[in-house]
Amino acid sequence: MASPFPEDQLARYRPTALPDQRLQSCAVTKWIGFEDANNWKMADFSPDRWLGKAIEGVIIEPVPLVVSIIRNGYLSGGAIVRRWSGRPHYRCGFHEHGQGLFLHDLQFVYPESFCLMDSGASLPYRYLQSAPPADGSPPRASFDSPAVVLDQPLLYCGTCHNHFGHFLLEFLPRLWALELLDPGVRVQLTLVLPLDSLENWMAEIIDPVIEHYHLKGLILLGDGELIQAAEILMPSLAYASHKQASRITRELFQTLATIIRNSAAGQATGQGAAPAKLFLSRNPKRTRICSEHADVEQLFADAGYTVIYPEKLSVYEQIRMLSQAEEVGAFVGSATYQVLFADRVKLLRVVAPRDFLTRDDWLICSLMEAELQIAFGSTMSQRGPNNSGHWSLDPARVHTLLSP
Repeated sequence: MASPFPEDQLARYRPTALPDQRLQSCAVTKWIGFEDANNWKMADFSPDRWLGKAIEGVIIEPVPLVVSIIRNGYLSGGAIVRRWSGRPHYRCGFHEHGQGLFLHDLQFVYPESFCLMDSGASLPYRYLQSAPPADGSPPRASFDSPAVVLDQPLLYCGTCHNHFGHFLLEFLPRLWALELLDPGVRVQLTLVLPLDSLENWMAEIIDPVIEHYHLKGLILLGDGELIQAAEILMPSLAYASHKQASRITRELFQTLATIIRNSAAGQATGQGAAPAKLFLSRNPKRTRICSEHADVEQLFADAGYTVIYPEKLSVYEQIRMLSQAEEVGAFVGSATYQVLFADRVKLLRVVAPRDFLTRDDWLICSLMEAELQIAFGSTMSQRGPNNSGHWSLDPARVHTLLSP
């Protein structure tokens, strides 16, 4: 893909040499325990709501793949700590602290300026100058201090959260463009993350990527910091959480898994045998915990699954453990998203509360050409300081899930 840096303040390029990015949906062969949830408020959480009658044979339309080039644009940083609803004329919500992208005249631009979480869009409230113009064009930003000017091209991958699952699905899927860029362009690029600091697991992914693609380096953009860059290159997301995905997402994660395994730190973890059946458990001291947590673990172990706690392992070790897995079981959540790093998985078995959306598991299995099975439990309890979203699950449903 040719990628000159244009003189315009904004230009969008669509790669033309990619194959068809549409997906054939996976087969959802079991969903157990949802038939007794007839409340209409729960309908969106049931697989038959988003599959309709076509449990197999649904075509998933791809996300449009675009690389935007913003010339002399601005970037602001800072981890997003709070989000709330906006008004219809803004076409999005708002967030506290400052992740954002602006054109050289400080105008927001849709969709590049949107910060995403679970496919919900927001703008940094602290920088909004006024309500959007009457003609429907995006609002403008206002800053109290001048920007640091950088005479170099930057690679900006949009919203970045220090949460493992959101990082996997809402940051990494923009890296597809690195494979298509000319190496002479890549070596000029500095990657920007709008965060004050990197979590260790982030560095275990980002450092090998920078080294493999020979990027110039990394800039962390903290809260309240503002930079203006000669060029900002921003690929679109190849994966839209809860909605749709492009086929290139699987190729990207397979490439990332290889890059991470082959890095110096990845090699140091060893390349020993890995299990064919893996259960990704969840720290019982965290939120969204199943009351029958130990029973569920034991049932999977009795069925031949090796039980691991991903958060206790490095990213290198997690990818190594997934490398030989043909069947994966998991408590719903970020753990199941790691299946994208695997290359042999043919069956994903998920246990979940009834009010946790499992559409991402369906999208991921569709990308992996794997079968999906789900056992639902109760709804989560009210979340708050003394109640962390616990839920319960009849072990008999896990028996049914694990039966042939």
